[in-house]
Amino acid sequence: MGANPYDPLTTINSHQESIMADADLKAFDTRSTRTVTIQESRRWQPYSPRRRTNPPLVPWLKLSGRWLEHAGFKPRQRLKVEVQHERLVITPV
Repeated sequence: MGANPYDPLTTINSHQESIMADADLKAFDTRSTRTVTIQESRRWQPYSPRRRTNPPLVPWLKLSGRWLEHAGFKPRQRLKVEVQHERLVITPV
């Protein structure tokens, strides 16, 4: 051990210690509030040589992170988004 950058930082003696040493295993973050930023993007429109203006800007939002998985959401899961004034409620379909 020592000079090789692939040497483990610690030695382990059991499967449980191996799980605990896994670098991807992180404690569940219990914060129930997240802050994200609404961004803007040009709305896609098919090309038209007659159009002389840029497509309009529209707000867009990206949510990603392990916290979604911890909240019970899964990749490719269909969701229902209820829209209220300055509020979105996201639930599984």
